[in-house]
Amino acid sequence: FFKQKTAYEIKECDWSSDVCSSDLLGYSCFDLIIVSEEDARALASKSPERWRAMMDWIRAGASLIVFGVDAGEAGTSGLEKLVGLPRGGGVWREPEFSARNSENVVAEKNAGYYRNTVPVSPNANSDQGDSESASAAEASETSSADQAAVADFRWRSLGMGRLFALPTPDPFASKLPWAWILNTIGSDQNWFERYGMSMHRSNSGFWNFLVRGVGRPPGVWFLLLISIFMIVAGPVNYLMLRSRGKLALLLVTVPAGSFMVTICLLAYSLLSDGLGVQWRCRSVTVLDSNRGTAVSWSRHSYFAGLAPRSGLEFPRDAAVYPLEFDPAESLGQFGAAHAVTWSGTQRLQSGYFSSRTPTQFLVVRSGECDARLEVREGSAAQQPPQVVNNLGVVILGMVLRDSRGDLWRPEGKSEAGAELVHATEEEARDYLREKLQPWILEANATGVAPVNSYRWNFVAVDPYSQVAPDTSSSMLESEIKEFHSAARLHALMPRSWVAIVDRSPHVVPGVAKVEAQDDLHLILGSY
Repeated sequence: FFKQKTAYEIKECDWSSDVCSSDLLGYSCFDLIIVSEEDARALASKSPERWRAMMDWIRAGASLIVFGVDAGEAGTSGLEKLVGLPRGGGVWREPEFSARNSENVVAEKNAGYYRNTVPVSPNANSDQGDSESASAAEASETSSADQAAVADFRWRSLGMGRLFALPTPDPFASKLPWAWILNTIGSDQNWFERYGMSMHRSNSGFWNFLVRGVGRPPGVWFLLLISIFMIVAGPVNYLMLRSRGKLALLLVTVPAGSFMVTICLLAYSLLSDGLGVQWRCRSVTVLDSNRGTAVSWSRHSYFAGLAPRSGLEFPRDAAVYPLEFDPAESLGQFGAAHAVTWSGTQRLQSGYFSSRTPTQFLVVRSGECDARLEVREGSAAQQPPQVVNNLGVVILGMVLRDSRGDLWRPEGKSEAGAELVHATEEEARDYLREKLQPWILEANATGVAPVNSYRWNFVAVDPYSQVAPDTSSSMLESEIKEFHSAARLHALMPRSWVAIVDRSPHVVPGVAKVEAQDDLHLILGSY
């Protein structure tokens, strides 16, 4: 296992021990799991519920390295069957050879974040001034067959995670280019970049996803009421009492007027923001209709006039992370108790959701989901497919690629079930860009995220400059931006689709009754 806190911690585990949990949350602290094919098959055979929970977490965005896999198609086909993938349902990729002739780029970017990372370039430590150019020239002359042989590993996507196949029987004893593998994973190897947040550093991206129009002081009403109060309680009140010869009542009428103005301001604030829970959410869901499962990443933003006494409730197959502007300040609040009740669900009972306080969470869920989109392709080319919406949600827009590789989208603003029209790559790109443009969030201000000094006693962080947590780097925002820029559209496989819906069938708000606003939900599926 690779367990990440602030740097890689390698933990060797006995596959028969309780560390292999039958609950998805038991794996939520792991970024990278390394296991031999023999042990993986033994675990899947003897403890299928533990293997299933592990695979659910890998599909949620972690990485799995399986070593001891037979080279060739037979080995990868057996591995696909082991992890629950349809045979030939994806593309195995060779690692980019350019990533080998460099240090771990993530380690370099984080200025000493991984102190033990060793450059894998054969000429990285050479004293010759032209070593880098010589290495580049040598790499350019290397044939693709030689590159594949040097790589000695292949990888493919698994849900929102990655699956690596290594033929070596012992990756720790052999000279395996670990930095090459980590470069292939990319910035997702960093927990705070994959999630776009930190649990101990400031999260400036907190402010780019607040519930709109609530929690603000009633400035206009305050000026209006205070102006009326000054006129009525001042000259008007004085003239009326003087004409009646009762100026002594000024000691009563002025405080009474102040009290009434205060009550009016308080009532306006409560009524304008409402007493219920207002909820803003954006999510990406990867739906596997063939297996009846789904993976979803969602960001939740709440504001409640009165927070529900029962707190927030999420299913057990969801990992819930509080997204706070200053987590260190929250943890340093003495007497601020946090209570979670575990039963068939997980209930965040106290300390997580307060009245009239902006609150956000990042939720990663992986588990069963029976929602599906039925697609019946036409018998001839250019004949539009028929779509039956069994997702249980309203489709606001979609792009579908059929088995022939042709792209289709709804005509006009109609939802699935209506006539689909053929679209070129450019038309589909413009269509998705227009649909997603209003929901693209601004990136955080770049720079170094500070760490509060009093937290150094509790957090083992290298006191060098680190990349600031940025919500736009999370897997959630990366998926949305890739479809907005059409980068992901080119990778849309045949017999697959992407839809923009009013809500996700795999995302729960945590509260029975909410008022939703400005939601964005993307679903990626296949048929």
